[in-house]
Amino acid sequence: MITLLKAQKVMNWTSRKFHLEKNSANSARRKVRRFDVYDCDFGENIGSEINKKRPCVVLQNNLGNIHSSNTIVVPITNSNGIDPICVEITGSYTKHDGSALTGYIDLSTIRTVSKSRIGDRHCKLVTEVNELEEKTRNSLGLDTLHNALQNQIDADSQHIQNLKDRISELEEQLRNSDQN
Repeated sequence: MITLLKAQKVMNWTSRKFHLEKNSANSARRKVRRFDVYDCDFGENIGSEINKKRPCVVLQNNLGNIHSSNTIVVPITNSNGIDPICVEITGSYTKHDGSALTGYIDLSTIRTVSKSRIGDRHCKLVTEVNELEEKTRNSLGLDTLHNALQNQIDADSQHIQNLKDRISELEEQLRNSDQN
């Protein structure tokens, strides 16, 4: 059942969407960078989807950010999510209003949004980047592929080292045979 409060929130969101749409052409040229934290207006959504204005981390690569009017973000929440796909903010970061940035990056809520939804920039994440990349692969199911490629690289590296060792042995044998 839809409550009056929910209906009012949806109407307010509809009004904000018109404003965001009006500014979308200007926002398309906006420069956002991977791992930067911005405010984002997620609006009123369905069920347990992320709602309201909140900080988010830009996940999209910088080339995509340059050429697209959209970007890929993940919201920062106050509640801890599922460990394999949640990253706690552990670095010391200050938001644009002077308060500390705290919370959890919940990779189960990755979203593509128009840059017109993106507000003020807070900071750039540094401490969490490696964990964020690893858990993004996990969230998107890319770990299996990544691990298979890493195993192939390791096997190829070992094979190359074995070939180098064999070449060294043969060169040594050749030197010894030339001396005799």
